[in-house]
Amino acid sequence: MTPNTVASRLMELGIDWASITDHNTARNVRVFSQVWEKNGIRCLPGLEVQTMEDVHILCYLPDLSIAERFGLWVESYLPSMEFDPEQYGYPLLVDENDQFIKTVDKPFFLPVSLELNQVVHELEKVGGIGVYAHIDRSMGVIEQLGFLPPDPSGVGCEIYQQSKIPQYKPATQGRPLLSSSDAHHPDAMVEAKMIIRCKSRSFEEFRLAFFGIRERSIRLCI
Repeated sequence: MTPNTVASRLMELGIDWASITDHNTARNVRVFSQVWEKNGIRCLPGLEVQTMEDVHILCYLPDLSIAERFGLWVESYLPSMEFDPEQYGYPLLVDENDQFIKTVDKPFFLPVSLELNQVVHELEKVGGIGVYAHIDRSMGVIEQLGFLPPDPSGVGCEIYQQSKIPQYKPATQGRPLLSSSDAHHPDAMVEAKMIIRCKSRSFEEFRLAFFGIRERSIRLCI
């Protein structure tokens, strides 16, 4: 998944606003954003944190600098250990020409030593928005904990398989609901699974749509 390859796929699909949420890091978000902007695509900065409970939570941040700082904070709670990149994958950084420029010797594939509530608390402190990732799949909050935590109530939910929305509707009642491709390679990227009704592709407009304020909204494409 390199920035120009993803940009080309997004243009094929007619998507002009997307998010990069790498696992436990935001190091590649800036270069993706810069490349996408040249192609008319706005990037919503973010990352996906795997907590101590083995819960995946999507963290969306107001801007690139905040995302990078939050990402480094998350990384500081990764375990210090040696690992075989041939087995677990190479943590690579890329440039605007899709060239790999550096490897990062951190086990991004492991959970951080932060509880779910700690991540949400820090995220809210920096003005971010949290979403429980793929609650209908492994590493989703319901799969891991057996329930959806009542607090904090402002955390949204993402459902990967939209056919399961009726099944999870009682548990997610009153919470913002999202759906995405959760793609890990270009071929897994699909047509937009939601439409954001807003006045501009800014984080503040995303926040308004997320919470359904001032006639902004997020509508799932089902």
